[in-house]
Amino acid sequence: MTDLSPSLRRDWTLEELRVLTAIYFAQDFSVGDDARDECRALGDCFGRTPSSIDRQWRNLDAIYHGKKNFNVGKLVKQALEDYLANPNGVRQVALATCERMEWPVSDLILGNEQSLERVAPESSEMDEVKKEFFFLLDHVQYKVFSSGSQGYYVQGKLKLLSGKRFQAQSTVTLIGSKNNLTVSVLATRDEMLEALSLKLNELKPKVFRTGRVGYYGNFKLQLGSEKFQVAFMAVEIQG
Repeated sequence: MTDLSPSLRRDWTLEELRVLTAIYFAQDFSVGDDARDECRALGDCFGRTPSSIDRQWRNLDAIYHGKKNFNVGKLVKQALEDYLANPNGVRQVALATCERMEWPVSDLILGNEQSLERVAPESSEMDEVKKEFFFLLDHVQYKVFSSGSQGYYVQGKLKLLSGKRFQAQSTVTLIGSKNNLTVSVLATRDEMLEALSLKLNELKPKVFRTGRVGYYGNFKLQLGSEKFQVAFMAVEIQG
């Protein structure tokens, strides 16, 4: 009899797969078995059956170990490639996703060698700034800048548990787009959001020329055939 459960028909999201991938690398392989409580907990979070979690878990294992006889979706491969390219970045994105979606599986991502204190109020200011910046990036939007360049932009305030506040922004400009009417941004908002989220580890402490302190990151980003100049900035608000 065919299982027609809606959870099996619904496409997996990249957010779900990043969380699953982070857990795959933090836990024993047996955790993904559909008889395990951990697997069932993931099913409850994602609104999927334990067997669906088990199947995707085995897909991850298959492509990680180079097995060729598995029909695996592109997003599964992308989630794995993203993790292998930037393990810490994907882990931070996965943890922030669990917090935002209220999925109580952060302890599975942290693994046996770490504790939940890493993301609790005792975590470092740097980690907290990155986490708050991740939530801010959810509001990134396409923009035509006054310079004539095209790209994406977001700004807002970050508030830490310590009471510190930061004025933050991210500016993304398509290289070669300045006053060029023949060029338009091809990267979608969702693609840009995913790419920027993975680049939050580029944030570093900085003392600005004004003497104010905060965090800053500046780098180039390749998305398909397009190259972007990206800047992250978070300046502490005094008083």
